[in-house]
Formats: sequence, structure tokens, C-alpha cells
Amino acid sequence: MGKTTIGWTQESWNPARGCSRVSKGCEHCYAERMAARQLPGMRFGDGSPLAVMKSDGPHWTGRVELIPHMLDVPLHRRTPTIWFVNSMSDLFHENLKWAQIEQVFAVMQKCPQHTFQVLTKRADNAQQFAENWAFRHNGPLPNCWMGVSCEDQKAAAERVPLLLKTPAAVRFVSAEPLLGAVDFGLWLSRKISSDRQPVENRQAGIDWVIVGGESGPGARPMHPDWARSIRDECEAAGVPLFFKQWGAFSPTLPSKHAVNVARGDGTHHRMYRVGKKAAGHLLDGREWYQMPNWRFTGR
Repeated sequence: MGKTTIGWTQESWNPARGCSRVSKGCEHCYAERMAARQLPGMRFGDGSPLAVMKSDGPHWTGRVELIPHMLDVPLHRRTPTIWFVNSMSDLFHENLKWAQIEQVFAVMQKCPQHTFQVLTKRADNAQQFAENWAFRHNGPLPNCWMGVSCEDQKAAAERVPLLLKTPAAVRFVSAEPLLGAVDFGLWLSRKISSDRQPVENRQAGIDWVIVGGESGPGARPMHPDWARSIRDECEAAGVPLFFKQWGAFSPTLPSKHAVNVARGDGTHHRMYRVGKKAAGHLLDGREWYQMPNWRFTGR
């Protein structure tokens, strides 16, 4: 458990540790870097490392384990809290057994006052588990939001259709780090009249989108038009958008460290490496910190 600087949540809860890469969005993983540095608590229960440092950078070992003493953390807080589940790992990693994931969901079930955000790159595992849970419990957890990470159109095409088949209270996408243009238009949930409408009055789809550029060592720049396109799609569909950050590169603050980013149609945009703090989080001069303000049941 711990306070987090991630703007779209309140607390992180890590009942599992360890991971492995699945796509290019994983290449500069902050958790992998921290694990390779072997910071306090960043080891397995037997003392072995979660990740190792090699000549080309940090690498996960691929081992994943449940942390039993972390399971009851949310049970000790009565104040309603938004929890990001496994910010340092992937709850649906193939090396975690279903029985272990069940233990995590059982804790969520015992904490109806909290909201839990589960984000994964393993959309197929998440779908299968969630369908099984919903079948045995007469529906999905009403306080659990299920999301997938999509760094580009290829990842979105693979993961979003599976997400839309996943029983969940809220379905969301994290396009961070955004490494290419993504068209979410056909997958966005459409408003009928207001967020307070019951679920049967809404088309099943993505209910919330997070967008952000990459930061840290080796960060790759995000073309402004990639973010703008997603913003425009969200506005048209009435879906909340959370623009988290530009990342290491700014489209407007000149510096001597500059790169040209191809949009995909042959045009380029000059981006400047100024650091995450200086680049900020304003998209076309505006803050986009929108969050879902409803709670669905029965999907």
C-alpha cells in the first residue's frame, strides 16, 4: 500500500509482485527499473530479485508471486478510497494461478466502500477470469473497474475487443505510454442522456480513457495529434478523458534536445525533451482530469 503520484487514483495496492514484458509499451517500465534497483520491498519472499540489470537495461525475471500479508490492506480502511490494484505488476499474469487471483477479488468483494481499478495487458486472461467470476457470483463486482493498456493501434485491436467482452462495472483504457495513433471511436461507450442513466440505456463500450506520454530513461515522444484525436473522440461520445501528462517531451517548450515525431501520414512535429515536470499535463492549454462518476452493475 502507499500514496501514489498517479493522478487518476488515490492509493496503490500491490498484492502480487513480479512481471514480464508482453509488448513495446513495456520496454521502459518504471516498475521494472525500480525492481532491478532492488529497492526496499522489491524482492520476492525468498530474497531473490524481481528483476536484474543487464548490459541493455533492466529485465524482469518472469517470476510472479502473491504476497499473502498484503491481501488484507484495503480491509483496514473504512474511508471510501480508489485503489489501483497491482501498480507494480499485472494481476492477470500467466504465472499467477486463478486461485490466487480469486483471493484478491474476494478482498475487493469484502470492501464495497472502495473502488478498485485493475489494469492489465493480458486482456484474454482477464476476460476469462471475469466471465468465470461473474457466472459464479451472479455478475461482476460493482466496485471493480477493469482496464487494458493500449500503446498503439495494434495493441488496441488485440485488447479492446476482449475488454468489451469482459464483465465489469466500468471498462477503461490506459493509452500510456501512447506510442502511436489509436482510433477508439467504434469502441467508446455512447451517452444516452446522462451518466446517471442505468446500464441498459448505454451501449457497451469503453467508459473512460487515460492518455499519457512516456517519461524516464529512453522515453519516446508522443505526437500531439495522437492525443488530440483521442480527446476529440471522447468528447464526441461523451466519454471522460484523463490526460495524465506529456511525459518527457513537450510540443511547445523549446530545448536543445529535440526530435521530429512522425504522425503516420508523412508529416512530422518537433518535440522537445524538457522533462516530465516542465512538460506538464495541459492539452491545448486545458486540463483534462475527467473521471467516471457512475457505478454500473449487471454488465
